[in-house]
Amino acid sequence: MNRRLSFVLISLLVLIVALAKYLTAKREKTCLYLEGLRRHSAFVELITSENKKEKHEFCVLEEHNANLDFVISLTGEKSIISAKCPHLRSIKLNSGSAVIVKQKRSVIKVYIGRMEPQFRLILGLPVDINSAPPEILKQIPYMNSRVVNSIIARRKIKPFRSVSEILELKGVGTATFNKISDKIECLPAPPRPHLVCSAS
Repeated sequence: MNRRLSFVLISLLVLIVALAKYLTAKREKTCLYLEGLRRHSAFVELITSENKKEKHEFCVLEEHNANLDFVISLTGEKSIISAKCPHLRSIKLNSGSAVIVKQKRSVIKVYIGRMEPQFRLILGLPVDINSAPPEILKQIPYMNSRVVNSIIARRKIKPFRSVSEILELKGVGTATFNKISDKIECLPAPPRPHLVCSAS
């Protein structure tokens, strides 16, 4: 138990430092790589909404605990949700997922989506070049304003289907591509949260 508690405390401390660095950075490019922690952990954003008040929390989970049922237990609504939706125990979460729990009157709805791009960036997770705002793309190391402007112009005409298509842009050569290819991804459409449970 002590080992698990120390893991959670260290993970939380690293996450707080990463968020503080990102939030206090002015225009300098900041990207904190949490390689050791990232290999054995899943970063999940938990968003709870009740009566139009949203609360955002971050969970750093050991890989074997990265399931939806465990994250729901952090909300205090586990007994209600687990009784109506027992299948949640089997849903595994990927690092960079967002769990949205909305409560309106007596109905609780649980959605799974993707973490916001700015949080994916500071955690060293790939950022979708088809939907990320320009200010987030500019924070990716080796992405200058010219490259970001080319990405924005291209995706307005036609979304990227693969990361390698970025090589077609002016200012992106093989060397730059090799440096940024693991920091970006291409999703066919802006990801929308999907409903996995509705309990009343």
